[in-house]
Amino acid sequence: MRVAFCLYKYFPFGGLQRDFMRIAQTVAARGHQVRVYAQTWGRRVPG
Repeated sequence: MRVAFCLYKYFPFGGLQRDFMRIAQTVAARGHQVRVYAQTWGRRVPG
């Protein structure tokens, strides 16, 4: 399944963003294709 997440702002050290990343990684680990869209992206790209 293809799953897209849309966020207004992604900053890797915020609580909401940290929870979001955990969900996205779990979905990807279950074999789904994950894409993340954000209007603003702060700092590094997660690996």
